[in-house]
Amino acid sequence: MPASGAACVRATALIAAGRYPEAREAAKAALEAEGPEPALFLALARAHMAEDEDDHDDEAERVFRRALDAFPDDLDLLAGYAELCLRSDPLDRPGRHRRGPVLLERLRELAPDSPQLRRADASTDVLAATAGRGPSAARVQRHDVVHALTSAASPEAAGEEVRRQVARAPHDRRLAVLDASLDALGRPGRAPLRRLVLRRPEYLLVVQLVVAALVIARFAVEGFPVWIPFAVAVIADLPLLALGLLLRGARARGGERMSVAVDGERTPGAAEGEQAPRSVDGERTPVAEGGERTPVAADGERTPVAEAGEPAAAEPYLPEMPRRSRRELVLVGAGAAVLLGAGVTTGTLAYAEYTAYPRYEAVAPDSFRGMARMDVGGVPEGAGFGSSSGRVETSFNAVYTGGSGDGSGLSVTASIGDFHDATVALVEESGALLADTPGVTPLGDGWMADAGAYGGWMRCDRYAEDLAGTPKAVCFWTDRGSMGAVTFRASEAMTDAEVEQLARMTRQTELRPVS
Repeated sequence: MPASGAACVRATALIAAGRYPEAREAAKAALEAEGPEPALFLALARAHMAEDEDDHDDEAERVFRRALDAFPDDLDLLAGYAELCLRSDPLDRPGRHRRGPVLLERLRELAPDSPQLRRADASTDVLAATAGRGPSAARVQRHDVVHALTSAASPEAAGEEVRRQVARAPHDRRLAVLDASLDALGRPGRAPLRRLVLRRPEYLLVVQLVVAALVIARFAVEGFPVWIPFAVAVIADLPLLALGLLLRGARARGGERMSVAVDGERTPGAAEGEQAPRSVDGERTPVAEGGERTPVAADGERTPVAEAGEPAAAEPYLPEMPRRSRRELVLVGAGAAVLLGAGVTTGTLAYAEYTAYPRYEAVAPDSFRGMARMDVGGVPEGAGFGSSSGRVETSFNAVYTGGSGDGSGLSVTASIGDFHDATVALVEESGALLADTPGVTPLGDGWMADAGAYGGWMRCDRYAEDLAGTPKAVCFWTDRGSMGAVTFRASEAMTDAEVEQLARMTRQTELRPVS
């Protein structure tokens, strides 16, 4: 193999290993030593493109233009430059982006059915452009694992075949990652993870359906615990998390193995005393005449050697990364539809639940606890408490007279309507409202009381009328469908519990729930 060809192989391997500065140095050194070569120019440009930075993209463009000045019809250079142009930002680099279609047309003229044209043309795909640099390393890894497991009779057979391919192409990153992945998945007790990687899209769809159903059930079934959908989602995500961590570790180990293989490479005609690199089984790689090495496969067989002592290219084991299949798109679309439907349904039900409020009707009796009701009309304008933005449907004010002692002189002021945004703050503000009321003096601190069967919130306070000195109690309540206050005589002999009980009884007597 010529020295420039060996340098190109090494630069390409360094790019695959993620060692972009070293790849650029190797390509530059070979260009200076051997002169212009299309493959070296391409390796140098791709080592810049791999950085995914604007400055390096600018350098890559300069390399491509210099190379095409010397080799204007080279298909690989045209395809690489077209890919760079087509994936550039049309707003940030409009001139570069416009050159992409021109380069594609040139490729179609020179080689209409070439793989270079297909690769460059894929850069115009919306999904590829969005991805920026193509599919993620994780997706490529999962695709390769699925392809290997489904193509072989067993996981063991898949691992053996991949190891043979790694021996023939030790600097192929995809093969190295695949080898590490199959090794990790092939260990005892990991059959469920192998099944999961094969059926990951279906698993995700099933989990989405189950979680969506549980979220909707939280609104449809009274008393359904809110935490159950979240717990199921977390538990269902654990296998995916375990698989992701395992595959991430395999990617790291595969990259390390390939870096070791790249560092172990020797250029042809190694100096005397240098050790030949080892194959995967530990044996020295035989050296052909003229210093060329003959790769050794995992099974000990030599790779056939072509004329001039160059190793014959092994047929690639891994297929080109395809676009998403129809099955994948259908499953992804179904999952998106499930999430969208669950989101819309949940949002609708949640809003309905938020805006819902209990309906009541006013049923103030003519008498209560031996006292006669005296109508005093509706609630005066401005009466009430708090700062609710609710919608009042009806209000009433009733006073019961004729009794004596604690609980007598009872009056009720209430409003019925839509108060779905009511909070505990409304009754907490009642203490300040009482303190600001002229003609009364608060007696001690108020307290939050049990609101009773109708729910909501209730607060009670004691006060004395300044003119008569009569001790009284007032209890304010609010819920999502009503708010009001109950006032009655309450001496020190009447306990707080008795005050609360009378307030609850009055509220439940004056209001009747409407189904």
